[in-house]
Amino acid sequence: MKPLPGGLKLDGKKDSTLISWTIARPSPPRRIRLPLSQPPAAPPRSRVQVGDRVRVGEVVAEPVDSLGVAVHASVSGKVSAIAKFPHPLLRECEAIEILSDGKDEPMPGIGSARSGWEMLSPSEVIQILRESGVVG
Repeated sequence: MKPLPGGLKLDGKKDSTLISWTIARPSPPRRIRLPLSQPPAAPPRSRVQVGDRVRVGEVVAEPVDSLGVAVHASVSGKVSAIAKFPHPLLRECEAIEILSDGKDEPMPGIGSARSGWEMLSPSEVIQILRESGVVG
């Protein structure tokens, strides 16, 4: 394929990048549902009950086999249900429903650096990643 003689001339549209944008953090959703399905792993076991208060980053379900990972609360609030809910791929799936309190209160230690991580063994790093919910 031969290049176009003279190239391609496009109109400049840089004016929109000069606008002073105000970016604000959105408020947390009022309700979230955390699916308890992790194929090919077995569904994780819930560590919370209806009525429990949870904080951002708190483990709400733990893996039951070596393929699973922990599930964490993404909002702070109260567990309102643990039941089957509609799921976009599975039609229906067991999930933990949390009603947000709007505070987004994190678990202590969330967001802080882990000192001495460079000295951990590979198996310790794998366990930390598994507990943190990292998949893929």
